[in-house]
Amino acid sequence: GGLYVVSLATVAKTYPERIRPRVMALLASMWILPGLLGPPVGSVIAETAGWRWAFVAPLPLIVLAVALVMPTLRGVRVTEDASRLPVGASLVLMFGAGSLLAALTHVSVWSIPLLLVGLAVTVPALRRITPAGTLTARAGLPAASAAAFLASAAFFATDGFVTLMLTETRGLSIVLAGVVLTASALSWAAGSWWQSRVIGRLGARRLTSFGAVLIAAGAAVVGVGLLEGVPVVAPYLGWTIGSVGMGIVFPTIPLSVMGEAVEGREAGELSSMILMDYLGVGIGAGLAGASVFTDIEGSTRLARELGPEAYAEALAEHRRLLREVYRRHGGVEVDTQGDAFFYAFPDAREAVAAADEGREALRPGPIHVRVGMHTGTPHLGPEGYVGHDVHLGARIGAAGHGGQVLVSQAVRAAAAL
Repeated sequence: GGLYVVSLATVAKTYPERIRPRVMALLASMWILPGLLGPPVGSVIAETAGWRWAFVAPLPLIVLAVALVMPTLRGVRVTEDASRLPVGASLVLMFGAGSLLAALTHVSVWSIPLLLVGLAVTVPALRRITPAGTLTARAGLPAASAAAFLASAAFFATDGFVTLMLTETRGLSIVLAGVVLTASALSWAAGSWWQSRVIGRLGARRLTSFGAVLIAAGAAVVGVGLLEGVPVVAPYLGWTIGSVGMGIVFPTIPLSVMGEAVEGREAGELSSMILMDYLGVGIGAGLAGASVFTDIEGSTRLARELGPEAYAEALAEHRRLLREVYRRHGGVEVDTQGDAFFYAFPDAREAVAAADEGREALRPGPIHVRVGMHTGTPHLGPEGYVGHDVHLGARIGAAGHGGQVLVSQAVRAAAAL
C-alpha cells in the first residue's frame, strides 16, 4: 500500500497532466502482468523447489526494482506535506470493518448487534481518515474516495464468486473455469488502455460513470448465469464486461484526485483515496469467503504405529467425517493430496465453524488434523487455485499442531473473531 501511494504521488509530482492517463494505463497493465505470470511461475517453484521458496523468489526482483527506481526518485521535488492518516483511527476502522463483515456474511441473532457496532465504530473512523463529505460523496476529493471504495467492493465481491459458480453450479472443470480469470485480466488491461486514449475528450466523471455501469452490468450477467437454461458463455461474457469497466475506473479515479489535489499535498490526499480503495477490496474479498487447508500431524509416525490396514481405515473415516462436515457448511473440495485437504468456502464464518466442528468430530479417533485458514482472491490456473493467498493459507496450516485451527488476520476480520 505504501509503495503504491509513493508511485502515484511521483506521477502527480513529475508528469504533466496531459500524459498522466497513459502513465496510469501503464501502471494498471503492470498489475495485470504479475497476475498472468506469477501463478504459473509460483506453481513451478512450489512443485520443484518447494512452496516456501515461492516467498523467496521475488526478493531479487525487489532489490532490482529498488536499484532502478531510487536514483530516479532523487530527482522528484519534495515539499512539506502536512497531510497524515491517523494511525489510531485506521486501527479502529479495521475493527469496525470486521464487525460489518461478520454481520453481513453470517446471518444469526448477533447480526443486528454486530451491524450496529460496526457502523458506530466505522463511520466516525472514516470521518477522521477521509476528506470531509466522503460518506455523502460530496463533489471533488470526497466523491473520488467514495467511488474508489464502491468500485472495488462491487468488483471483488463478484470476482471471488465467479469461478466457484462456474465449477459448482455449471459443472465446468477448473481449467475451463480458469479461462474467465484470464479473460478478466486481459479485459482490465484493455479498459485501462482505452481510458487513456479518451479521458481528455470525455472527462473523468463520464468515464467513471461509464465504468461503474459496466461493472454493474457485468455482475448482473454473471448472476444470470446461475439460472438453468442460460448458456454457459453468459458468465464469461459478463465478467469480461465487468473487467473492462474496472479497467476504466481503476486509473481514472486516481487521475481525478491528482487533478484536484493541492500542490505539495498529493501523497496525503491520494493516500485517503487508496485507503478507501483497499477497504473496498477487503470487504469484497471478505464477502467472497475463505480457503481452508487441513493436514494430519505426524501421519508417518501414526501409520507406523497403527499398521497399514488400521491406518487406512482411520484415514478413510477422517476423510468421510471432514467431507460431511465441510459440505454441510457450504465448503467445496478443491484438492486432496495424501492426507491433506484444500477446501474453499463462500463465507468465512462458515469456514471457521466447519473447521471447529470437523476438529471435534475427529477428537475421539486416532487422527488429529491441523487446519490453516486464509481469505483472499487466489488465481484459478489449469491445475487449480494458485497464488500468494493459497501459499499463505498452506503455510499457516503447517505452523500448527494436531487439533489446532490457525487463521490469518484477514479471516479474523471477515469472521469477526
